Formats: sequence, C-alpha cells, structure tokens
Amino acid sequence: MYILRFENVFKADLILFSMDKEFKKIIAENLSIDNLEKITESATFDSLGADSLDIAETSMVLEEEYEMSFPDDYKPATLGELWNYVEKNKGN
Repeated sequence: MYILRFENVFKADLILFSMDKEFKKIIAENLSIDNLEKITESATFDSLGADSLDIAETSMVLEEEYEMSFPDDYKPATLGELWNYVEKNKGN
C-alpha cells in the first residue's frame, strides 16, 4: 500500500505574510485605534469602525508608504488580505 502526500502543493499561494509594525501603525493612526492588538489578520474595516473615507485615506497612505497602488475596485475582506496584497505589490 502506498500513501501519497500532497501537503505542500500550492502552499506558496496560501502563505499569509505577518503584518509589519509600520502597516499596523498606519492602520491605527488612520482609524484612530489606540490598541494595536485590535489590528489582526482577521479584522475587517467594519469591525474597526472605519467608513469609506477612512478606507480611502488609509489606502492612499499605504500606497505612498509602500510605493504601490491598489486597483480601483479592490476591496479586501480582511486586514490580512490587505496586508498580503501590499506585501506582494510593494515597490511596484
């Protein structure tokens, strides 16, 4: 009997980069959050009380800080998803 193991197949696409401190600081400053522990990979803009203006301003700061840009229709479900996009596209 042979058992095939596929545990590492496509693993690279599923990696969630750890958010860096500067990213968390930008989110905290733009959303007036005093506790960085609230800024987690699973947090959403809604759960942090952000409105559409907060999101737009935060996006502009992230674009400048990380030298990248977001597509006009980009709407991440979580901050982890947002961070992954920033990490993959910074400097572009």
